[in-house]
Amino acid sequence: MMTKENQILEIYRIYVSTIIAQEQRRYQIIAVYSTLVAGAWGLLVTSGGAYQALIITSICAISVIWALTVCAFRRLAKAKFAVIDRIEADFPIQPFGWEWKHTKNNKFPDLRLSLLDISIPLFTMVCAIVYQVWSCV
Repeated sequence: MMTKENQILEIYRIYVSTIIAQEQRRYQIIAVYSTLVAGAWGLLVTSGGAYQALIITSICAISVIWALTVCAFRRLAKAKFAVIDRIEADFPIQPFGWEWKHTKNNKFPDLRLSLLDISIPLFTMVCAIVYQVWSCV
């Protein structure tokens, strides 16, 4: 029979493993979006202008979906870490809490991963729009 402490520790262990799995899924999804966008850019370059508006629209649509996906993963990660923080509140040590405090207190310029994640699809979309406008001029 498991004690209450062992049950909490097991739930904590499982919950932390879900964060690791979530990060792996996020990287896989980003790889899919970046591959689709790169393929669309390649198609645009090799198509000689045929279907340009359709390809640019596709790049923009993929970029928007990509950015929304990053936001969804960010919200989910924040929620998961809030739960971990609550579970750790009763532990004699709080490794995730300490890590978070250390990260916030670090004076090195902080360019958060989620900011980079969201910048890439938005930059891609802006480039596609600029390309479309430039080619019409």
